[in-house]
Amino acid sequence: MRYLLFLLRRSRIFFLFLLLEGLALAMIINQRSYQRAVFINSTQRHLGELLEATDQLTRYLHLREENEVLARQNARLQALLARAQYFQVARGDTTVDSTHQQRFVSIPARVINSSYSKRNNFLTLNQGSQAGIKKGMGVTGPHGVVGVINRVSPHFASAIPIINPNLSLTGKIANSQYFGVLQCAPELGHRQLYLSDIPRYARVDSGDAVITDSRSLIFPEGIPVGTVLDKTLQSDQNFLQLTLQMSTDFARLEHVFVIQDKLSRELDTLQP
Repeated sequence: MRYLLFLLRRSRIFFLFLLLEGLALAMIINQRSYQRAVFINSTQRHLGELLEATDQLTRYLHLREENEVLARQNARLQALLARAQYFQVARGDTTVDSTHQQRFVSIPARVINSSYSKRNNFLTLNQGSQAGIKKGMGVTGPHGVVGVINRVSPHFASAIPIINPNLSLTGKIANSQYFGVLQCAPELGHRQLYLSDIPRYARVDSGDAVITDSRSLIFPEGIPVGTVLDKTLQSDQNFLQLTLQMSTDFARLEHVFVIQDKLSRELDTLQP
């Protein structure tokens, strides 16, 4: 301890210089927009690279589990592709053409940093604008809806997950088509959320599937959200609030897809 105090005393001028230098840089960053933007972009890039390196080591230790997840994802995508194929009979032969109706494109990415037990949860992905990702795009995982992109840099992106109270989406009951608002609440944890504003006369049973609704203009229709656990009347006594068990387990989320809508610009021109 005595030697440490002696070292600090000998180097006090050097440490004072570092402190003043840090204060000067902080004042420049806070007061000048250009320097602040450069600092934020540089910090995000280096932090993303560090997180990606850490994630690579973690993924190496879980290769078997990741392969199982990818196998299930491939099976689901194959089923969707089979449904989307367009058959045309020409010259007595049957041909397959699904490209003419491909409105949505999936951009694969990995989660390199995330939180699921806080109030304002987040996700950091290892793909950015150079891969075609833009703010406002939807994010899905192997089992269903994940969230929406909110910030993008050239090589990385951050997303607001559906377990963040600041994100509100629409969803519908698969078998009855009644739709409502999806919203999480801190007391529900990271595996449950609410589906509100369902008419009280709607028939809803435990285990009913809830999927994405085309009204969201973010996700393709039919992406799994969760299943119904319970239902209660809202305070106005006219609508139901459903408690859902989410399809996505954010504590185990590794691989995601960012959804690019090729018709988003055309839709934006028609919105009020």
